[in-house]
Amino acid sequence: MNYKRSLTIIITIFAVVALVVTGAIWYIVSKPTKVLVTITSQPHTVEITINGESFGTRKSGKTFPVETKEDSLSITASADGFADDTIVEPINGKQVSSFIGLVPQTDEAEKTLREEGDLDQQEDATEKYLRESEKLHADWPILDELPRETMTYRAYQGESEDGDHDFGIHLFLYPDTADQGRADFTRWLESINEDPQDYEIVEQMDNGPKKTVVPPLPTRDEVEALSRDDITDPNTVKSDKLEPDAAALQFATATTTWHASKDTPHSGFNRTHQLMSKSLADSITEPERPTYTPKWFEAADNDAESYSWPIDTYEGTGSNSFEVEVCWAWVSETHEPVIEGPRKYSITMGDDDGRPVVTGYEFEDPSNFVASDTDQCLSND
Repeated sequence: MNYKRSLTIIITIFAVVALVVTGAIWYIVSKPTKVLVTITSQPHTVEITINGESFGTRKSGKTFPVETKEDSLSITASADGFADDTIVEPINGKQVSSFIGLVPQTDEAEKTLREEGDLDQQEDATEKYLRESEKLHADWPILDELPRETMTYRAYQGESEDGDHDFGIHLFLYPDTADQGRADFTRWLESINEDPQDYEIVEQMDNGPKKTVVPPLPTRDEVEALSRDDITDPNTVKSDKLEPDAAALQFATATTTWHASKDTPHSGFNRTHQLMSKSLADSITEPERPTYTPKWFEAADNDAESYSWPIDTYEGTGSNSFEVEVCWAWVSETHEPVIEGPRKYSITMGDDDGRPVVTGYEFEDPSNFVASDTDQCLSND
């Protein structure tokens, strides 16, 4: 009797394991592949359809994400006055580049190409610029590191103002973080073995809205050095002086900041009503059965809090929408940080009397049935 019962239990366990493995295999096989698509086109603005899905109006040379289960992309470009054209590009990696030149069918279309043209003059100027730039980069390797953009400063190659240098490094600082930005820039120069005294650094204050910048990914050593003091209280963040794309990025990081032993996964949204439209904030409710991950339970046992950072951001396919991917590390006083993510957000932005606000969002977390690839959360350096 006991033997039969044991046999039944063993068979049941094998059935459950087989079901979980089958589900995991199905998830991996059916999961769409994300590729970054860059389309260079003539004319410079075209309507793009990929594998039957419209991606709206796209400007030449701009990169945007596409998710597909196919092994190739059938790209159709169209524009008023031009004949449609379709090109099929195979997917051999994470990036797909394509050129589509549409044939004009009307006089107005031909005029558009001429206005976008002056190709001979552009090619001559480009060749001259490339020759000069190649020599400059050979003489000054730091130019290979520019431009550099962070949350506290932006540094670009520009014209020399004193006439004694081949170029100037134009350093843009924000008034409220100028000292921090200047110090961060100096530390960066020293980290690549460059002496600030060797360069003409032209400081300028940027009084306009901060542009969205995805800072360099942290290294594992930098994550392991995190402490609670590095974590920003989501209640304190504001979007008043941000552009919509920067506000979307801020929303994604603020809503993935938690105290595991005190919060639920939904708490980030309850603490960021100030970043939302009133109608969206009023609609936020706590789920009856929140979904927790194994790493969340581990973090709760360690009384850990999350430190969140963006790893990528793109324009979305809808009007004024953005795709943002974030990771976070569970930081405690007693254990090494545990990295989790990435979470992928689709965020729609609106305007509230000149202030960018989130009017809608969706997000997707890694499956608990499949080990998530947190390596993409960290720098390879």
